[in-house]
Amino acid sequence: MTTSQPKSRGERIAELTAAARRNPAAFRVHMRRLMWTGTLYVYGVLGFLGLMIGLALVSLPLGGGIGAMFLLWIGGGAAYFVFRSMRLWARPPGGLPLERSDAPGLFELIDRAREEVGRPMLSRVHLIEDFNAAVTLVRSRGIFGRKHTYLLVGLPLLHGLPADEFHAVIAHECAHLSDGQASDMMRMWRLQSVWQNVAVTMMQGDAFGGFLFRPFFRWFLPRFMDASVVFARELELDADHEGMVQTDRETAARLEIRLAVTGLRLHQKYGEALLSLLGEHETPPAGLTALKCKLAAEGVTAADRGLLTVALAQTTGWRDSHPALRDRLKTYDVDPQEVTLPAPFARSAAQELLGEGADRLAERLDEKMRPQIIGWWQHRHQHVSKDHEALHRIAHDERFGEIDDADRRERAILLARHRPAEAAFARRELEELVDPETEEDPEALHALGKLKVQAGDEVGVACLQRAAALKPELAAVTQQELGAYYAATGRPEEAEAALRASSDAAAAEAEMQVERHVVTERMSVAPHQLENHQLVVVRNALRSEEHVAEAWLARKVLSQATSRPVFVLMVRDCLDGRVFFLGRARAALFEDLNRRVTMGGDVLLVPLCEPVYGLWHRMQRIPGAQIYLKPGEEPYR
Repeated sequence: MTTSQPKSRGERIAELTAAARRNPAAFRVHMRRLMWTGTLYVYGVLGFLGLMIGLALVSLPLGGGIGAMFLLWIGGGAAYFVFRSMRLWARPPGGLPLERSDAPGLFELIDRAREEVGRPMLSRVHLIEDFNAAVTLVRSRGIFGRKHTYLLVGLPLLHGLPADEFHAVIAHECAHLSDGQASDMMRMWRLQSVWQNVAVTMMQGDAFGGFLFRPFFRWFLPRFMDASVVFARELELDADHEGMVQTDRETAARLEIRLAVTGLRLHQKYGEALLSLLGEHETPPAGLTALKCKLAAEGVTAADRGLLTVALAQTTGWRDSHPALRDRLKTYDVDPQEVTLPAPFARSAAQELLGEGADRLAERLDEKMRPQIIGWWQHRHQHVSKDHEALHRIAHDERFGEIDDADRRERAILLARHRPAEAAFARRELEELVDPETEEDPEALHALGKLKVQAGDEVGVACLQRAAALKPELAAVTQQELGAYYAATGRPEEAEAALRASSDAAAAEAEMQVERHVVTERMSVAPHQLENHQLVVVRNALRSEEHVAEAWLARKVLSQATSRPVFVLMVRDCLDGRVFFLGRARAALFEDLNRRVTMGGDVLLVPLCEPVYGLWHRMQRIPGAQIYLKPGEEPYR
């Protein structure tokens, strides 16, 4: 007797993609059935809970007593669970809200594009700092409130495109708001938000409502999320067609090429500039938006031919909700082998539509966005500053004496990472210190390989391959660098294979992150193996929290990236009676514990609750797993 292995998510999405291409109409019917199933289940649960609460309220004055109070308690807690799961659906998007007086030319273009698709409703236009444009739909009160539609326009996008190509972008986005797409997109995004929040809320330990959702959730969510990826691609291709209708085939195809090439170049150049600024400033400096706009406005030049080859070699990965360039070009019947770089433009859409107000809008957007990224900036600044401090230390030691080979190696790796202008010096140092065939340090091999392929040296290929073999976490970035090298040297088939491998490696990395950060009832655990002095620190942190009654500790069994352990700290709290504020109280408790508990690895804090009882039973059987019991408390049974 043979048993078949379950299909991976990539295989399931590939099958759905093939089905959508064979019969698009049948796939849309399948997707709409899934969406209606999810929607009806949500409304059905809410209706059931409303009936339960209504019966309880009616029976209270008629002598319902404890039974009515119990129904009200259960129904109210479950209803709160559902509405809490809808909270993100009611949040408006970020960015800088625009008024018509801020950019009259831009609003006139948007009006023309909306007119072509039946004047769909548009509530607000927001300016964002990305090289992108998008639409989003928001309900003011979860699934019951008024619908608001937002058009998000990237200021760097306005600087990086001519007006006719930008018109095609706006037409594409307005097509998403048209009657043909808006209802499907609204239902899909709403269900994604609600069901993902249901998952998060259940894992936070809210038992109220979980019993109503969990069985259906396990069946529905994987099917719906897989189909959503494919459906989103189909909607993108339909919107591409609308952009072509409002302009012309040549303009639409030229737009896709310019977007892909400029996006790759902007990612590279802005990333380099950001690394330099991160080392110099503890908080985000002024002018980040203007810097991105300036880089986007440089336009496509003959030097970007290699980036075009890279863009054409990229394929649509199973996680991608947006098609790759080659798939988009097929919408316009353009052969990817025959495309060329688009010609430079004389005036950008920003100059045509915003005029002198573009600089003022960049300043206003910058002021709004900087406070939102300060946490990320300070975190990254700490890491970059350590590298810069190491470079300063080595420079100081060299100035007042000699440095050894270890310092030279460290300096070369850091120069390769942070200072592209000194790449030639770093490469010479690493060539002298690193033997590509025997070196065991993956970071040194990666730095040497990166510098060599950038210089056109084939030896760098072997260095990058060995670096990824020694440290799998480097696979995605090394394959990306190999893809760029193959594209630059006229080897499109090898470039495509390397970029596909990079996409697969990135997906594997994402799965590894899920393994490290997600708690499931069936995951495997083992003894924690901590020393006594480490346990003392953890117990002191638990003892300082008055609401912690009991705690168990184990080590998660990992299938990859096992060098850094993941610990599971399960906590029983004393908050069980605080029904309606349980989630908020637990969040505050666990946030405080996160600051206090350190173990030399990643820590997953888990509340003892019904969804993880199976995990708790297994932890009970591990010797030494129970590490804390509050004085006066009885062990949980």
